[in-house]
Amino acid sequence: MTEPSSRATCPQCGSPSVQAVPIEKKKLGQAVIAEYFLGTAAGVSAGSAMVIQAICLSCGCQWFPGTAQERSIRALSGQLGEEVKHAEEGRLNRQQREQADREARTSKLLVGSIGVLLIGAFAYARISQGHDDTALAPHRLKLACDTVFVKGLKKQLAEAKTWPNSDYQVQELERELDTVRLYSQRCAKGVAR
Repeated sequence: MTEPSSRATCPQCGSPSVQAVPIEKKKLGQAVIAEYFLGTAAGVSAGSAMVIQAICLSCGCQWFPGTAQERSIRALSGQLGEEVKHAEEGRLNRQQREQADREARTSKLLVGSIGVLLIGAFAYARISQGHDDTALAPHRLKLACDTVFVKGLKKQLAEAKTWPNSDYQVQELERELDTVRLYSQRCAKGVAR
């Protein structure tokens, strides 16, 4: 039997051309890599301000020695055997499915929240519009009884129909004229004044 080599090799390509690079923890970012690998990483002592990162000079692979990351790379490259490789592929597939499920749930929650906000905003607008209508009712009733105002509105509508691309203005003026007609019927019945 042969003894395993004590020399470091790349977990991706198996090359012995590996360089150890000390990296300050603060350069790894805020608790992204150093804290995650601190407990099991070889070459890192408790309380040390440095983390050792290995870089393959052949393929450029970067990893932290002695971590789950290194084991995963070795498993996927087939260095730990076919059975371990298939198990690691299955684990990664599960992780990807779980991540996709989390993202789908988050998206559904976000869309649902936006929907609730839109419904609430619509309901608020409708309620506010109702209050505005009742507050404006006396004013509209006075305007509806004013024949000069009604004639002016009709003239404005006739002019708007001759303008190019004025569909929206025409619709708004027609809506306003319908409202005035409704109030003028009240005025004719003697509700106003």
